[in-house]
Amino acid sequence: MSKRLGYDGIVSGPVQADGNIKNMNTLVAKANLGIAPGPHGIPVSGHLGVDYNGRSGDIALDRSYIALPNTRVDLSGSLGRQLQVRMVSRNFSDFAPVANVPVTFTNGGAATVNATVTGSLSNPRITGNVAANNFAVEGRPFTSFTAGINASSNGGALANAVLTHGALQANFSGSVGLHNWTPEKYDSLKLDATVRNADMRDILALAGQAGIDVTGTLTADAHIGGTVGDPRGTADLAVNNGTLEGERFDTSPRAPTSPKPPSTSPICTSSPVRRGSMRRRIISTHPTICSAARSPRTSAAIRCSWRNSRRS
Repeated sequence: MSKRLGYDGIVSGPVQADGNIKNMNTLVAKANLGIAPGPHGIPVSGHLGVDYNGRSGDIALDRSYIALPNTRVDLSGSLGRQLQVRMVSRNFSDFAPVANVPVTFTNGGAATVNATVTGSLSNPRITGNVAANNFAVEGRPFTSFTAGINASSNGGALANAVLTHGALQANFSGSVGLHNWTPEKYDSLKLDATVRNADMRDILALAGQAGIDVTGTLTADAHIGGTVGDPRGTADLAVNNGTLEGERFDTSPRAPTSPKPPSTSPICTSSPVRRGSMRRRIISTHPTICSAARSPRTSAAIRCSWRNSRRS
């Protein structure tokens, strides 16, 4: 017995066709379909206006849309040629049957995607932009996020991405190679990021590590290259007024806060980092080589470079 997807809608409406169904090249069809919410799962509603021309192989969508309780997707254009897609979502719980997205919206916030899909149905190419405002990740609020997107079966890219909240300003761009929409370990990887005035708790929430007890203000410049299976890069990091599990780190040697020697690398470690390690795995997820320059105040300035030492 097949498993339900988690969405339910009932499609109905007139369909007109002319031609020989044994020869699709002669077939011309028109459908005006309505979608009514179903009784099971997340209800789906909408309208699909479809024109099919077998001679040209064109499938055109006219003033079509699909709606979930908090999300609407508008479609217009031609499948296999150029399709315009606009999606607005005010609650990502609409996607719970297929993905768990740890993002919530407040004060009228929403996520918007405007995209153009070109190419064939078997090999589409997607270009466009995404924007979100008044949202939270793992309970940490953010004001806005914008980025350009470009994706195809052999690669994806994020361009001119900007994240803001209060004094936080983060700019980044990146790309990854794909094989049939899936990243392989030998595919290329690139990421450039600049972060200013970031609360460490915000950064950890974005990284899915909200449970780590770290505070401070982060400034960072990071550049990552290499491949998915062997990323390499450098990062200049500075944390002001930092604490780790309630203890200040990299305080002045003249005014120690603990009889223990202060850690010279609160963010990076020169030994292999194990998954699940809370004390050291704050930023780096790979073996690192770091040098720390202590400041006379409660801060840390660190330069890191890393590579994946494990080879398959």
